[in-house]
Amino acid sequence: MSEPDERLKRTQEYEKRWNRIFEMQGFDRSKLEKMSDAELAAWQAMYEPTNLQYRLAEHIWHERLAEQQIAASRRATYIAAAAGLIGVLLGWLLSSWHPFH
Repeated sequence: MSEPDERLKRTQEYEKRWNRIFEMQGFDRSKLEKMSDAELAAWQAMYEPTNLQYRLAEHIWHERLAEQQIAASRRATYIAAAAGLIGVLLGWLLSSWHPFH
């Protein structure tokens, strides 16, 4: 490849990169957060993995996964706390009840 061809290719890539950045200037992230999973997947599929939009959608997916994991661990914590409290109460009741008095 000759020097002018390489320079032209680099210039075109540079312009594409800046065009992607300018597209994102007026973008409101809250729109993505409000989308359903199917809508977000369809929106993300419109872009290549190297695009900023694709990466932003990927970030939203990670946030949603983290929210689900936090909710699941919170439920498990409540269940464990309730089981521990029930165990303490049962232990106290059984220890205070002596059938051989």
